Amino acid sequence: MRSIITLLAVVAVAAVGAASASATAGTGNQNPALAVSISIEPSTVTTGDVVSAAETVTNVSSSKQVVVVTTTITGLSGAVLAPDSQKVVLKRGESFTQSASYVVDADDERGVYTATVTATASGGTSSASASVEYV
Repeated sequence: MRSIITLLAVVAVAAVGAASASATAGTGNQNPALAVSISIEPSTVTTGDVVSAAETVTNVSSSKQVVVVTTTITGLSGAVLAPDSQKVVLKRGESFTQSASYVVDADDERGVYTATVTATASGGTSSASASVEYV
């Protein structure tokens, strides 16, 4: 249950913050059994701001799903900064949710960071992404 926490800790350490009041969000349902969503707010941040992220994976199938949930943060050069995976078992209609927040540090590198949540089960993968810009 630490993937979004790791995500945010590294996203932030990698360069995020919080300034604008808007958020970025993404959803995905490429695997018909799994719906995923991720949000980061605000969408633009500066030193000292707080950035918050949340992700949800929902089993929308009629049966139990064993799901590998992977959260990654992609930095300025396209490098993956904070990969984190865990296995969860979701009953029909059940969701797995994580959230975290981070205070942007002056030492964080400025630029755009993208967080992606990927959920993989026997029927395939669903994924979604959201971004934050540290200005």
